[in-house]
Amino acid sequence: MFESNIERLTEVEGIARLKLEMIRQAWIEHQEIRNVMLFLQSHNISTLFAVKIYKTYGNNAIEMVQNNHYRLAMVI
Repeated sequence: MFESNIERLTEVEGIARLKLEMIRQAWIEHQEIRNVMLFLQSHNISTLFAVKIYKTYGNNAIEMVQNNHYRLAMVI
């Protein structure tokens, strides 16, 4: 998997430790967004609304929907 071998990117010319950390952080952020989007879409929330929800609540979107899904109707 990419996550378990990410250190190998330093074998590519031009990718030093600093660049590797930037790539690692971007990958983590991408995974978090993906998890939120998959969760929302599994609850029949359209991609358009899922993006709005993610922009509003970020990584807390899953928790917010689980705790008070009626809030979405008021906010989004």
